[in-house]
Amino acid sequence: MGTHPEMVDKLSLLMEESGEKQRWITVEEFRGYFQLEKNTSPAIAGILRRMYRNPTFGCPYRVTRIEICKENAPPYRVFRRYLVQARSPRTSGSRPEPQAPAHVSGNLVKLRNP
Repeated sequence: MGTHPEMVDKLSLLMEESGEKQRWITVEEFRGYFQLEKNTSPAIAGILRRMYRNPTFGCPYRVTRIEICKENAPPYRVFRRYLVQARSPRTSGSRPEPQAPAHVSGNLVKLRNP
């Protein structure tokens, strides 16, 4: 399965136009918003699942929760909805600096006691 960059771009557009930092979305809602055909559903669901399973997926948004829902009226359709959130911007001081060894002698490295 490819990455489908056009789906990621469309998701970014949908989130930017909604003006929300997080929102629930279904595949059907996504297809309806962009007037996509039904055969694009597996690609949309796949991208959303990949964003959920892989937190390092290259997208400005991430899926933090997936819920399985069931309609209360016939035909009792079962569907998934995805909680899409904007990633927090990384700051230059967010990652701690690695500590250098305090003393090196031969093949042994002695680290400082914290």
